[in-house]
Amino acid sequence: MTAEPGEPSTSPWSIHACERERLLTVSSALGDQVWKLSLELEGGSDGAGGAAGDLTHLASRHHDVPADMVEHIGPGWEWYLDRLVGAVTGSRIPGMDVWDAEYMSRAPEYAALAG
Repeated sequence: MTAEPGEPSTSPWSIHACERERLLTVSSALGDQVWKLSLELEGGSDGAGGAAGDLTHLASRHHDVPADMVEHIGPGWEWYLDRLVGAVTGSRIPGMDVWDAEYMSRAPEYAALAG
């Protein structure tokens, strides 16, 4: 999370699952909260991408998010994923200058998901 304002800091991460070309589940303590995250490749002929040309879907999961944090965490993931797409494709990488207008404006939609 080095793109956010303030001094970047490091955190130790624990690996809970690592299945080559299919799944990575990790966790880290950020303050008094534990964040557990999973990345899973789905699709393709072998379930993990398969042969060239097969469609692969990357599922990103943030486990056990407290309901009162969904409105903040949801836009944050959209921002970071847009930054990843920009870095991979060479397109625009959104900065903090668009955070409020383009990302936090979606907070009510995420709050509604949390019920």
